[in-house]
Amino acid sequence: MVRVEFMPPLPRKIGFKEVYVKEKDFSKILLELSGILKDLVDENGRVRGRYILLVNGRDYRVYTNIGVLSDNDTITIIPVIHGG
Repeated sequence: MVRVEFMPPLPRKIGFKEVYVKEKDFSKILLELSGILKDLVDENGRVRGRYILLVNGRDYRVYTNIGVLSDNDTITIIPVIHGG
């Protein structure tokens, strides 16, 4: 299963620090996660600029085509936080 970890302050917002998903297709995982974080993806299924997504510690955008993940892969979701 693919591990998804949420960096602070997301755990306080959603109530947990990580989940494991059975789905392996990256784009389907994003849709599944949008049920947890309503503002994660836009209407075209792209990750919104308010989040940084890492796959196994690397920005997901550096992969030419993520496609299918493997067991023991980790997606990390980091909110972009601004001070004012």
